[in-house]
Amino acid sequence: MAASSRIVTALVWCSAAISAATGLSAMVGAAGTAEGVQPGGQMAQADDVTIQTALLQHPARDLYEQFCAGCHGLNLEGGSANGFLTADDWYYGSHPDTVYASIADGIIEGGMPEFGSAFTEEQIGQLVSYVTTAVGSGEAVANRFGIPDIIETRRYDLRAEVVVGDDLETPWGIEFIDADTALITEKSGRLRWFRNGRLEPQPIEGTPKVADRGQGGLMEVAIDPEWDAGEDWVYLGFTHGPEGNRGPAMTKIVRGKIVDNEWTEEQTLFEADRDDYVRSGLHHGCRIDFDADGRLYFVIGDRGQSSQAQDLTTPNGNVFRINRDGTVPSDNPFADRGGGVYPQIWSYGHRNQQGLVFDPVT
Repeated sequence: MAASSRIVTALVWCSAAISAATGLSAMVGAAGTAEGVQPGGQMAQADDVTIQTALLQHPARDLYEQFCAGCHGLNLEGGSANGFLTADDWYYGSHPDTVYASIADGIIEGGMPEFGSAFTEEQIGQLVSYVTTAVGSGEAVANRFGIPDIIETRRYDLRAEVVVGDDLETPWGIEFIDADTALITEKSGRLRWFRNGRLEPQPIEGTPKVADRGQGGLMEVAIDPEWDAGEDWVYLGFTHGPEGNRGPAMTKIVRGKIVDNEWTEEQTLFEADRDDYVRSGLHHGCRIDFDADGRLYFVIGDRGQSSQAQDLTTPNGNVFRINRDGTVPSDNPFADRGGGVYPQIWSYGHRNQQGLVFDPVT
Protein backbone atom coordinates (compact mmCIF):
# COMPACT_ATOMS: atom_id res chain seq x y z
CA MET A 1 0.00 0.00 0.00
CA ALA A 2 1.48 3.33 -1.02
CA ALA A 3 2.30 5.89 1.62
CA SER A 4 -0.35 8.21 0.22
CA SER A 5 -3.10 5.60 0.53
CA ARG A 6 -5.48 5.84 3.41
CA ILE A 7 -8.31 3.75 4.70
CA VAL A 8 -11.22 5.90 5.75
CA THR A 9 -13.69 4.17 8.02
CA ALA A 10 -17.08 5.70 8.69
CA LEU A 11 -19.02 4.00 11.47
CA VAL A 12 -22.53 5.29 11.83
CA TRP A 13 -24.54 3.72 14.60
CA CYS A 14 -28.19 3.05 14.50
CA SER A 15 -29.79 0.28 16.58
CA ALA A 16 -31.01 -3.21 16.07
CA ALA A 17 -33.93 -5.47 16.85
CA ILE A 18 -37.26 -6.51 15.46
CA SER A 19 -40.34 -6.73 17.66
CA ALA A 20 -43.84 -8.12 17.30
CA ALA A 21 -46.70 -5.65 17.54
CA THR A 22 -50.11 -4.58 16.28
CA GLY A 23 -51.83 -4.34 12.92
CA LEU A 24 -51.20 -1.39 10.69
CA SER A 25 -51.32 -3.04 7.26
CA ALA A 26 -53.55 -0.30 5.91
CA MET A 27 -50.97 2.36 6.74
CA VAL A 28 -48.23 0.37 5.01
CA GLY A 29 -50.42 -0.11 1.99
CA ALA A 30 -51.18 3.59 1.83
CA ALA A 31 -47.47 4.33 1.77
CA GLY A 32 -47.05 2.23 -1.32
CA THR A 33 -45.74 -1.26 -2.06
CA ALA A 34 -42.61 -1.67 -4.14
CA GLU A 35 -42.77 -3.59 -7.38
CA GLY A 36 -42.41 -7.33 -6.88
CA VAL A 37 -43.58 -7.43 -3.26
CA GLN A 38 -46.73 -9.27 -2.24
CA PRO A 39 -48.84 -8.35 0.83
CA GLY A 40 -47.08 -9.44 4.00
CA GLY A 41 -43.68 -8.50 2.67
CA GLN A 42 -43.12 -11.76 0.80
CA MET A 43 -41.17 -11.66 -2.44
CA ALA A 44 -43.00 -12.37 -5.71
CA GLN A 45 -41.12 -13.84 -8.62
CA ALA A 46 -39.03 -10.94 -9.89
CA ASP A 47 -35.59 -10.77 -11.39
CA ASP A 48 -32.65 -9.08 -9.68
CA VAL A 49 -32.80 -6.08 -12.00
CA THR A 50 -36.40 -5.43 -11.02
CA ILE A 51 -35.53 -5.60 -7.31
CA GLN A 52 -32.52 -3.33 -7.68
CA THR A 53 -34.52 -0.80 -9.68
CA ALA A 54 -37.29 -0.79 -7.09
CA LEU A 55 -34.80 -0.13 -4.29
CA LEU A 56 -32.85 2.56 -6.12
CA GLN A 57 -36.03 4.44 -7.02
CA HIS A 58 -37.83 3.87 -3.74
CA PRO A 59 -39.02 7.05 -1.93
CA ALA A 60 -37.62 5.79 1.39
CA ARG A 61 -34.13 5.09 0.13
CA ASP A 62 -32.57 8.34 1.40
CA LEU A 63 -34.33 8.02 4.76
CA TYR A 64 -33.08 4.47 5.19
CA GLU A 65 -29.51 5.36 4.26
CA GLN A 66 -29.45 8.28 6.70
CA PHE A 67 -30.98 6.63 9.75
CA CYS A 68 -30.85 2.85 9.33
CA ALA A 69 -27.96 1.79 7.08
CA GLY A 70 -25.30 2.23 9.77
CA CYS A 71 -26.63 -0.80 11.63
CA HIS A 72 -28.61 -2.75 9.05
CA GLY A 73 -26.21 -2.27 6.15
CA LEU A 74 -26.27 0.13 3.22
CA ASN A 75 -27.39 -2.72 0.98
CA LEU A 76 -29.79 -4.31 3.50
CA GLU A 77 -27.18 -7.01 4.17
CA GLY A 78 -26.88 -6.35 7.91
CA GLY A 79 -24.04 -5.16 10.09
CA SER A 80 -24.17 -4.68 13.84
CA ALA A 81 -27.88 -5.45 13.39
CA ASN A 82 -29.75 -7.95 11.26
CA GLY A 83 -30.20 -7.49 7.53
CA PHE A 84 -33.35 -7.96 5.46
CA LEU A 85 -32.40 -10.30 2.60
CA THR A 86 -33.31 -13.77 3.88
CA ALA A 87 -36.02 -15.22 6.07
CA ASP A 88 -33.42 -15.98 8.74
CA ASP A 89 -32.62 -12.27 9.04
CA TRP A 90 -36.01 -11.45 10.57
CA TYR A 91 -36.62 -11.94 14.26
CA TYR A 92 -40.42 -12.07 14.01
CA GLY A 93 -41.06 -12.32 10.29
CA SER A 94 -41.43 -9.67 7.62
CA HIS A 95 -45.13 -8.93 7.86
CA PRO A 96 -45.70 -5.15 7.49
CA ASP A 97 -47.65 -4.93 10.76
CA THR A 98 -44.71 -6.30 12.72
CA VAL A 99 -42.10 -4.24 10.93
CA TYR A 100 -44.14 -1.04 11.29
CA ALA A 101 -44.46 -1.55 15.06
CA SER A 102 -40.75 -2.29 15.38
CA ILE A 103 -39.83 1.01 13.73
CA ALA A 104 -42.47 3.05 15.52
CA ASP A 105 -42.14 1.58 19.02
CA GLY A 106 -38.58 0.22 19.09
CA ILE A 107 -37.17 -2.18 21.67
CA ILE A 108 -34.81 -0.30 23.94
CA GLU A 109 -33.50 -3.40 25.73
CA GLY A 110 -32.78 -5.00 22.38
CA GLY A 111 -30.92 -2.03 20.98
CA MET A 112 -33.50 -0.31 18.80
CA PRO A 113 -34.88 3.08 19.82
CA GLU A 114 -38.35 4.18 18.81
CA PHE A 115 -38.71 6.31 15.71
CA GLY A 116 -42.43 6.99 16.06
CA SER A 117 -41.74 10.43 17.50
CA ALA A 118 -39.21 11.30 14.79
CA PHE A 119 -40.89 10.00 11.63
CA THR A 120 -44.35 10.59 10.22
CA GLU A 121 -46.69 7.63 9.72
CA GLU A 122 -46.12 7.96 5.98
CA GLN A 123 -42.33 7.79 6.42
CA ILE A 124 -42.57 4.69 8.59
CA GLY A 125 -44.86 3.07 6.05
CA GLN A 126 -42.38 3.82 3.28
CA LEU A 127 -39.52 2.36 5.33
CA VAL A 128 -41.54 -0.82 5.86
CA SER A 129 -42.07 -1.09 2.12
CA TYR A 130 -38.37 -0.46 1.46
CA VAL A 131 -36.93 -3.05 3.85
CA THR A 132 -39.39 -5.75 2.77
CA THR A 133 -38.70 -5.23 -0.93
CA ALA A 134 -35.59 -7.41 -0.98
CA VAL A 135 -36.81 -10.35 1.14
CA GLY A 136 -35.45 -13.51 -0.44
CA SER A 137 -33.14 -11.73 -2.88
CA GLY A 138 -29.90 -12.60 -1.12
CA GLU A 139 -26.49 -11.44 -2.29
CA ALA A 140 -27.71 -10.15 -5.65
CA VAL A 141 -29.12 -7.08 -3.94
CA ALA A 142 -26.43 -6.88 -1.24
CA ASN A 143 -23.84 -6.06 -3.89
CA ARG A 144 -25.91 -3.69 -6.00
CA PHE A 145 -23.91 -0.55 -5.29
CA GLY A 146 -20.37 -1.93 -5.31
CA ILE A 147 -17.35 0.12 -4.23
CA PRO A 148 -16.95 3.56 -5.84
CA ASP A 149 -13.62 4.52 -7.36
CA ILE A 150 -13.83 8.06 -6.00
CA ILE A 151 -15.66 9.34 -2.91
CA GLU A 152 -16.33 13.06 -3.17
CA THR A 153 -16.33 15.21 -0.02
CA ARG A 154 -16.71 18.93 0.49
CA ARG A 155 -12.98 19.52 0.98
CA TYR A 156 -11.34 16.83 -1.12
CA ASP A 157 -11.91 13.59 -3.01
CA LEU A 158 -10.92 10.18 -1.68
CA ARG A 159 -9.74 7.30 -3.81
CA ALA A 160 -11.23 3.98 -2.70
CA GLU A 161 -8.85 1.03 -2.72
CA VAL A 162 -9.65 -2.50 -1.53
CA VAL A 163 -6.73 -3.66 0.59
CA VAL A 164 -8.42 -6.46 2.55
CA GLY A 165 -11.14 -8.64 1.07
CA ASP A 166 -13.27 -11.13 2.97
CA ASP A 167 -10.60 -12.18 5.47
CA LEU A 168 -11.79 -9.78 8.18
CA GLU A 169 -14.82 -10.49 10.34
CA THR A 170 -16.63 -7.25 11.20
CA PRO A 171 -13.59 -4.94 11.49
CA TRP A 172 -14.26 -2.18 14.01
CA GLY A 173 -11.14 -0.18 14.84
CA ILE A 174 -7.96 0.54 12.90
CA GLU A 175 -4.72 2.18 14.00
CA PHE A 176 -1.97 2.99 11.50
CA ILE A 177 1.52 2.63 12.91
CA ASP A 178 3.09 3.73 9.65
CA ALA A 179 2.02 3.94 6.01
CA ASP A 180 2.28 0.15 5.56
CA THR A 181 1.41 -1.22 9.01
CA ALA A 182 -1.80 -1.17 10.98
CA LEU A 183 -3.57 -2.92 13.83
CA ILE A 184 -7.21 -3.85 13.20
CA THR A 185 -9.81 -5.04 15.69
CA GLU A 186 -12.56 -7.48 14.85
CA LYS A 187 -15.78 -7.17 16.81
CA SER A 188 -15.65 -10.82 17.84
CA GLY A 189 -12.47 -10.15 19.84
CA ARG A 190 -9.55 -10.74 17.50
CA LEU A 191 -6.72 -8.24 17.01
CA ARG A 192 -4.97 -8.46 13.63
CA TRP A 193 -1.80 -7.15 12.01
CA PHE A 194 -1.94 -5.63 8.54
CA ARG A 195 1.53 -5.36 7.01
CA ASN A 196 2.73 -4.38 3.54
CA GLY A 197 -0.63 -4.86 1.88
CA ARG A 198 -1.34 -8.18 3.57
CA LEU A 199 -3.47 -9.23 6.52
CA GLU A 200 -1.48 -11.52 8.79
CA PRO A 201 -3.32 -14.88 8.96
CA GLN A 202 -2.87 -15.44 12.69
CA PRO A 203 -4.60 -13.11 15.18
CA ILE A 204 -2.58 -11.84 18.12
CA GLU A 205 -2.80 -14.40 20.91
CA GLY A 206 -3.96 -13.71 24.47
CA THR A 207 -6.04 -10.57 23.93
CA PRO A 208 -8.83 -9.90 26.45
CA LYS A 209 -12.03 -11.89 26.25
CA VAL A 210 -14.86 -9.66 25.06
CA ALA A 211 -18.66 -9.73 25.23
CA ASP A 212 -19.59 -9.89 21.55
CA ARG A 213 -23.26 -8.96 21.72
CA GLY A 214 -25.32 -6.29 19.97
CA GLN A 215 -23.07 -3.33 19.28
CA GLY A 216 -20.43 -4.53 21.73
CA GLY A 217 -17.19 -6.42 21.25
CA LEU A 218 -13.54 -5.52 20.67
CA MET A 219 -14.00 -1.99 19.40
CA GLU A 220 -10.99 0.29 19.70
CA VAL A 221 -7.23 0.05 19.32
CA ALA A 222 -4.68 2.87 19.71
CA ILE A 223 -0.93 3.06 20.10
CA ASP A 224 0.94 5.17 22.63
CA PRO A 225 1.60 8.75 21.48
CA GLU A 226 5.30 8.15 22.20
CA TRP A 227 5.43 4.92 20.21
CA ASP A 228 8.28 6.19 18.03
CA ALA A 229 10.27 6.92 21.18
CA GLY A 230 9.99 3.34 22.37
CA GLU A 231 6.75 3.44 24.37
CA ASP A 232 5.29 0.32 22.79
CA TRP A 233 2.00 0.28 24.68
CA VAL A 234 -1.14 -0.66 22.77
CA TYR A 235 -4.50 0.49 24.15
CA LEU A 236 -7.73 -1.47 23.70
CA GLY A 237 -11.35 -0.56 24.34
CA PHE A 238 -13.87 -3.40 24.51
CA THR A 239 -17.09 -4.66 26.04
CA HIS A 240 -16.32 -6.46 29.29
CA GLY A 241 -18.87 -9.09 30.31
CA PRO A 242 -17.77 -11.27 33.22
CA GLU A 243 -20.81 -13.54 32.74
CA GLY A 244 -20.30 -13.97 29.01
CA ASN A 245 -22.18 -12.55 26.04
CA ARG A 246 -25.60 -12.60 27.70
CA GLY A 247 -24.83 -11.08 31.08
CA PRO A 248 -24.32 -7.46 32.23
CA ALA A 249 -21.47 -5.66 30.48
CA MET A 250 -19.66 -2.34 30.29
CA THR A 251 -16.86 -0.74 28.28
CA LYS A 252 -13.39 -1.40 29.69
CA ILE A 253 -10.03 0.15 28.77
CA VAL A 254 -6.72 -1.73 29.05
CA ARG A 255 -3.23 -1.48 27.68
CA GLY A 256 -0.59 -4.08 26.92
CA LYS A 257 2.33 -4.91 24.68
CA ILE A 258 2.61 -7.21 21.69
CA VAL A 259 5.64 -9.50 21.80
CA ASP A 260 6.09 -12.27 19.22
CA ASN A 261 2.42 -11.92 18.23
CA GLU A 262 1.26 -12.36 21.82
CA TRP A 263 -0.57 -9.87 24.05
CA THR A 264 1.48 -9.33 27.23
CA GLU A 265 1.84 -7.10 30.31
CA GLU A 266 -1.85 -6.16 30.38
CA GLN A 267 -2.85 -3.31 32.69
CA THR A 268 -6.43 -2.25 33.44
CA LEU A 269 -6.81 1.51 33.03
CA PHE A 270 -10.56 1.82 33.53
CA GLU A 271 -13.14 -0.65 34.78
CA ALA A 272 -16.53 0.52 36.01
CA ASP A 273 -18.08 -0.60 39.27
CA ARG A 274 -19.76 -3.96 38.70
CA ASP A 275 -23.08 -2.57 39.95
CA ASP A 276 -23.05 -0.19 36.96
CA TYR A 277 -22.86 -2.96 34.37
CA VAL A 278 -26.05 -3.27 32.27
CA ARG A 279 -27.56 -5.94 30.01
CA SER A 280 -28.21 -3.61 27.09
CA GLY A 281 -26.32 -4.47 23.93
CA LEU A 282 -26.06 -0.94 22.58
CA HIS A 283 -24.23 2.39 22.82
CA HIS A 284 -20.84 1.27 24.09
CA GLY A 285 -19.07 4.31 22.65
CA CYS A 286 -15.42 3.35 22.87
CA ARG A 287 -13.10 5.70 21.03
CA ILE A 288 -9.63 6.61 22.31
CA ASP A 289 -7.43 9.62 21.62
CA PHE A 290 -4.62 11.56 23.30
CA ASP A 291 -4.14 15.28 23.83
CA ALA A 292 -0.92 17.24 23.31
CA ASP A 293 0.17 16.42 26.89
CA GLY A 294 -0.30 12.71 26.37
CA ARG A 295 -3.43 12.31 28.48
CA LEU A 296 -5.82 9.61 27.35
CA TYR A 297 -9.45 10.35 26.50
CA PHE A 298 -12.06 7.65 25.90
CA VAL A 299 -15.82 7.56 25.58
CA ILE A 300 -18.71 5.40 26.77
CA GLY A 301 -22.21 5.80 25.34
CA ASP A 302 -25.38 5.94 27.42
CA ARG A 303 -25.77 2.14 27.07
CA GLY A 304 -29.45 2.62 26.27
CA GLN A 305 -30.04 4.27 29.66
CA SER A 306 -30.44 7.83 28.44
CA SER A 307 -31.34 9.37 31.83
CA GLN A 308 -28.11 8.06 33.33
CA ALA A 309 -26.05 10.20 30.95
CA GLN A 310 -26.78 13.07 33.35
CA ASP A 311 -25.73 11.05 36.42
CA LEU A 312 -22.08 11.46 37.35
CA THR A 313 -22.23 8.35 39.54
CA THR A 314 -22.64 6.11 36.48
CA PRO A 315 -20.21 5.64 33.57
CA ASN A 316 -22.97 6.05 30.98
CA GLY A 317 -22.80 8.85 28.41
CA ASN A 318 -19.42 10.33 29.32
CA VAL A 319 -16.09 11.41 27.91
CA PHE A 320 -13.34 10.28 30.30
CA ARG A 321 -9.86 11.70 30.81
CA ILE A 322 -7.07 9.75 32.49
CA ASN A 323 -3.32 9.53 32.51
CA ARG A 324 -1.86 6.80 30.34
CA ASP A 325 -1.24 4.61 33.40
CA GLY A 326 -4.88 4.87 34.46
CA THR A 327 -4.46 7.42 37.23
CA VAL A 328 -6.74 10.46 37.38
CA PRO A 329 -5.35 13.91 36.51
CA SER A 330 -5.72 16.26 39.48
CA ASP A 331 -7.27 18.98 37.28
CA ASN A 332 -10.17 16.82 36.06
CA PRO A 333 -13.42 18.73 36.65
CA PHE A 334 -14.83 16.12 39.04
CA ALA A 335 -11.60 14.75 40.50
CA ASP A 336 -12.49 15.79 44.07
CA ARG A 337 -16.28 15.61 43.91
CA GLY A 338 -16.62 12.35 45.90
CA GLY A 339 -20.00 10.83 46.66
CA GLY A 340 -19.63 8.04 44.14
CA VAL A 341 -18.86 10.36 41.22
CA TYR A 342 -16.48 8.89 38.66
CA PRO A 343 -13.41 11.16 38.92
CA GLN A 344 -12.32 10.21 35.41
CA ILE A 345 -15.27 12.06 33.82
CA TRP A 346 -14.31 15.00 31.60
CA SER A 347 -17.74 15.75 30.11
CA TYR A 348 -21.15 14.13 30.43
CA GLY A 349 -24.63 14.02 28.90
CA HIS A 350 -23.70 12.23 25.65
CA ARG A 351 -25.69 9.57 23.80
CA ASN A 352 -23.27 7.39 21.86
CA GLN A 353 -19.99 9.03 20.89
CA GLN A 354 -18.52 7.18 17.92
CA GLY A 355 -15.85 9.69 16.98
CA LEU A 356 -13.10 11.32 18.99
CA VAL A 357 -10.20 13.32 17.57
CA PHE A 358 -8.19 16.33 18.67
CA ASP A 359 -7.69 19.27 16.35
CA PRO A 360 -3.91 19.77 16.34
CA VAL A 361 -4.35 23.54 15.89
CA THR A 362 -7.08 24.45 18.36
